Amino acid sequence: MNITEIIKKIRSGIVSISFYNEKDQKISSGSGFICQNKIISNNHVFFTPKNELLDEKVRVKIKFGDSDESDTNIDIAYGDLMKCVERGSQKHYHDFIVFNDTQIPLDDKYQFKLGDHNDVEEGERY
Repeated sequence: MNITEIIKKIRSGIVSISFYNEKDQKISSGSGFICQNKIISNNHVFFTPKNELLDEKVRVKIKFGDSDESDTNIDIAYGDLMKCVERGSQKHYHDFIVFNDTQIPLDDKYQFKLGDHNDVEEGERY
């Protein structure tokens, strides 16, 4: 499988996450991926640089990688999204956050699988 085919195959499992203030101005952004019908990203994306919660008025817009450029697939209040946190890392540890919101349809999206470094041989391509 060449790189173009790989990108087409997995594109729907990648998400762009953007944060907007009450004037609909983008204030920050990040990315994530889908695994086991959950959105996984970096913890630092959802907090201020001082590791504080964002303002509850902030809107979070999530776009899937297979969507048109102008599409927003999910538009949710920051406070509502943070209620869907299933698990996340603590400050100064591994930087991850897992969202599990059963109202966000993810079944038809590419599902990445978490692996273990012991499952891969050195030099292996896939």
